[in-house]
Amino acid sequence: MKLFSALLTLSLLFSCRVEKDSDWLDSNIIPIRSIESQDEDYADLQPLKEKIGSARVIMLGEQEHGDGSTYAAKSRLAKFFHREMGFSVVAFESGFFGANKAWDDYEAGKISYEEVLSQLYIFWTESKMCQDFF
Repeated sequence: MKLFSALLTLSLLFSCRVEKDSDWLDSNIIPIRSIESQDEDYADLQPLKEKIGSARVIMLGEQEHGDGSTYAAKSRLAKFFHREMGFSVVAFESGFFGANKAWDDYEAGKISYEEVLSQLYIFWTESKMCQDFF
C-alpha cells in the first residue's frame, strides 16, 4: 500500500541541497501550471512520476498552518498522487489517539465521516482551500 503523508515541509528537503549545488536545483525544477485543486489536467505534474519513481511514501508540509495557497496546491497534488500514481492513504498531523479512535469508530459504523474530520486540526478541515480535497 502506498502512503501519502502531509507532515514535512518540502522546503526543508531542499534547503541543504540548494546551498551546496544550485545547478542540481536548476536541473530538477518542475514548473507547476496550477495550484487549484479543481484543476484536474495533470499534464504539468507528469514529470513527478519519474522523480518519485517507486517511492511508497511522499511527505508534504507547509511553511505555517493557515497557508491557503499551499493547502490548495497540496490538495491538487494529493489527487494527482491518488489518481495517477496509485497512492491510497493520506495521513494528517493530528492527535494520535483521537484520530485512531475516530477512524476505528467510523469503520465500525459508530460515527459519521464528519465526526472523523472533527479529530483533525481545524486549520485543515475548516480551510476553504481544503474543502475540495475532503
